[in-house]
Amino acid sequence: ANPYAATGLVGDNSYEFYVQADCGVDGTSAWAGPFAFATPYVAVAPDCTNGTFLDSGGASGDYSGGENTTTTILPDMAGNSVQVTFTYVDIETNGAGCYDSLTVYNGPDASFPALATGICSEESGDGGVGNGLGVGTTFTSTDASGALTFVFTSDGSVQETGWEATVACIPAPVANDECAGAIGVALGVETAFDNTGASDSGIACYSGIVSDLWYSFTAPMSGQVTITVGAGTQFALFSGACGALVQEGTCSQ
Repeated sequence: ANPYAATGLVGDNSYEFYVQADCGVDGTSAWAGPFAFATPYVAVAPDCTNGTFLDSGGASGDYSGGENTTTTILPDMAGNSVQVTFTYVDIETNGAGCYDSLTVYNGPDASFPALATGICSEESGDGGVGNGLGVGTTFTSTDASGALTFVFTSDGSVQETGWEATVACIPAPVANDECAGAIGVALGVETAFDNTGASDSGIACYSGIVSDLWYSFTAPMSGQVTITVGAGTQFALFSGACGALVQEGTCSQ
């Protein structure tokens, strides 16, 4: 039949076909082709089940001009956090800046703190450097919702091939896993801790497999502070601000 309707095709995919003429009693002609075509991208909301976050053009097309789109990715399970890792990046740059860009928010909408603002790169395209984004760049939610929100804007001129990223749901990060999240404790009060899910902050004098947590206290103007920990627990004492810490003494084991 002419035209012929092909069924069972998959969106955002490339296909080829061949044709030949049916000449009736004279038989058929030689095959002509291949002729190529692509099916349009059908947007699928990114989540931890499908594991993929794509721009509006999908894996094989360009994003559109004049976009201002917001995408929120929620964890599949309560208590988990969304982690997005970029595996392909081609967003129009302007030298070290951006014509088109992504902004990433640590929460379920754009009112939450930004993890990165106005980032782009053409690393997977023609190599434009841009800023703050590249293959391997990873964002992990530390918000109680476990969500990440991405806002993408593009101008009306050049459109690039966009981005591809993997989406995973991981156990929520431990709040005081690093110095910046240190939890304040009161002197004279016993503090219980659970370091499940914590990582190694790289304290050089620790030994063995380390999953450390950070706490802070304000020392009195005079006198002594005695720190007592349970068996099998190591600790190190520092003074100063995160990023410029000074170790006081040696690690206790």
